[in-house]
Amino acid sequence: MNNEYQFKNPDTTVILEPDRVIFRRRLVDPTINVHMRGDSVVLYSDVTGIRWQAPTFGSPGFLQLSAPGQKTPSAWFGLVDAMDQPQFGVTFNKKKLAEAEELKKQLETRTGQKAAASE
Repeated sequence: MNNEYQFKNPDTTVILEPDRVIFRRRLVDPTINVHMRGDSVVLYSDVTGIRWQAPTFGSPGFLQLSAPGQKTPSAWFGLVDAMDQPQFGVTFNKKKLAEAEELKKQLETRTGQKAAASE
């Protein structure tokens, strides 16, 4: 059982800890939005869903966690956004499919959520 998973584009290391998952993005990768650089942390208990898409001939696969959002300046009346946040996701190609499937299984076990296929 692996506790660290490496993905490229964007350059991301996913680290599974006993109570949380960390998405560690390289700070100097120009393909990463400035708000997604560094560490993004979500507790397993906060995960409300897992989205999964295997890679196809024309598009990469992805794995993305859904968790309660944070208050943002754009949220009207201070409402909390609940959304699929890109900082809690990775994309991968067919070469990384086996590793991504292993990560998906680990996250399903640790969060108690089943991954839903994206359409």
